[in-house]
Amino acid sequence: KAMEDFNRTIKLNFLYASAYFKRGKIYKDLKQYDKAISEFDAVVELDPENAEAYYLRGECYKALGEIAKAAEDFEKAKQLGYNG
Repeated sequence: KAMEDFNRTIKLNFLYASAYFKRGKIYKDLKQYDKAISEFDAVVELDPENAEAYYLRGECYKALGEIAKAAEDFEKAKQLGYNG
């Protein structure tokens, strides 16, 4: 149900970073890491200061074994002040 709401929100306003972020978190929780990464890509494109999006994308990369990409995102999240 939540996914439907976020899909509808994005259709109405494709520049709404928060909807992509929340949809990315859902995909991450479902272990659909490639889909989550795509959502977090959209977030950092729309809101490059969103430290948590970098961190969560890093978690997805880590789960997929892409350690260099994960480390890069973790470092960027840290630079932006993420302490999570």
